[in-house]
Amino acid sequence: PFFDLLASHELGHAFQYQAGLNVQRLWMGELFVNILLHTYIAENEPELLPALTVFPQMVVGGGKEGLKFTTLKDIEERYGEITSKHPKNYGWYQCRWHSAAGNIYDAGGVKTFVKLWKALLEQKETLNDADLASFLSKKVDQTVADVMLRWDEN
Repeated sequence: PFFDLLASHELGHAFQYQAGLNVQRLWMGELFVNILLHTYIAENEPELLPALTVFPQMVVGGGKEGLKFTTLKDIEERYGEITSKHPKNYGWYQCRWHSAAGNIYDAGGVKTFVKLWKALLEQKETLNDADLASFLSKKVDQTVADVMLRWDEN
């Protein structure tokens, strides 16, 4: 059931590209569509939340052992390699982003996604890491900034 829901994730990419959003980072592009997916399910089909959340929680709960790449810097610098040559590793990243999306939704609901959409639509210039963290915290929500700021804690 989890994988059946991923069509909405992929549609989210189409929406972000069509709108011309500057998602700032590759990882943010993935987190963004996972927040979109989680928000849609929570708001429209909440009975499907277990299908959306249990698998990522299991993967994340399994830890990082055996993974070659685990940092956001890794995914930025080696996205193509990770996605094409390390599918289990890429799946772990996606599950982390799915879990983060659930936490973000739980903390702020649909308004957090709307604020993220508007902020990324308005911010045309690509920001450095410090400015991106500040931007996300001030314009969207601290939970979104914390994905970046606290990634290596988990």
